[in-house]
Amino acid sequence: MYIPSAFQFSEQEAIAFVRENSFGMLVSEGLHVSHIPMLLKETDEGLKLCGHIANNNPQIADINSGAKAKAIFAGPHAYISPLWYSEPLRNVPTWNFQAVEISGTLTRVPEEGANASLRAQVEQYETKWSIDDLSEKYVAGNLRAISFFELCIDDIIGKNKMSQNKSQTERGLIADALTAQDQNDIAHLIRNQ
Repeated sequence: MYIPSAFQFSEQEAIAFVRENSFGMLVSEGLHVSHIPMLLKETDEGLKLCGHIANNNPQIADINSGAKAKAIFAGPHAYISPLWYSEPLRNVPTWNFQAVEISGTLTRVPEEGANASLRAQVEQYETKWSIDDLSEKYVAGNLRAISFFELCIDDIIGKNKMSQNKSQTERGLIADALTAQDQNDIAHLIRNQ
């Protein structure tokens, strides 16, 4: 991903972004893509990205072979019209967005680690329901249909393009126009750059 310095997330900002926007795309060597939730996990070997896919997903071959992969996470985004600037004829249309890419090597989580991986994912998103409410047989049956993976991270990069290359006044005009379109999340991000 091309990232001009004005739009670069720090590594810590990129990590925080992924924790807040954990649904992404896992793209592996065979150009297989899965749209799935993934969680960052601190381990003794460093930060890893964890998730699971169905065993009948063709991407399982890339996980089993230890392929290189990239996880891509997107956040709020919006079209930016030149008409929103104080001088529309001195500006061009653009798109503001946030995105993070995490690159690394896939490894399959052994079967004995599957239950802990499932529990971590459920606990991340669920507060009132527990996997403990299900029968062991039912959980075991579902675990046979999926495989867990870890992406051993080589690189984390992120882009936060929110019109930082424009003046505060111009960013205010952009944010006002987005607010008028009920795009309050991205308007807030632009105002706070």
